[in-house]
Amino acid sequence: MNYTTAKPIDKTDIDEILNSSIQDFPGLKEAGISDKLMKLIKRGDVLVAKDKGEIVGQLIYRRSTGELIFMSVKPEYRKEGVARELFRFMCAQVPRDKEIYTFSFRKDDMGEEGPETYFTNVLGFKPRAWMEREGIPVQKFVYPR
Repeated sequence: MNYTTAKPIDKTDIDEILNSSIQDFPGLKEAGISDKLMKLIKRGDVLVAKDKGEIVGQLIYRRSTGELIFMSVKPEYRKEGVARELFRFMCAQVPRDKEIYTFSFRKDDMGEEGPETYFTNVLGFKPRAWMEREGIPVQKFVYPR
């Protein structure tokens, strides 16, 4: 498995994964993340996991603020540590003086368990304040450094 910063040539594959997941993440569509993808790639704010040249996982973040925006791994590669390694790679890129954080919707808003369980139990994020973003109730999670 190779973990690297995405290149413009990767955009189509990243966009495909993003679009297949966007309906499961309230707020991503409203934030226009797909439209901003090339800018994020050019800034170095998209990380990918590749297996034999195929993108199997991606992480979109803002290095300048430390915000984890989106992370996804293809189903057949889940539970293999791909997301955890992408997150570790992200942490190494974010300046030490920046807080690492993300926002997650409530599980009740999806009718199932939301990603906050993964953030807290697997990655070690700590829950913080509830707020509203893009008209959607979310909770902020902070990663202790």
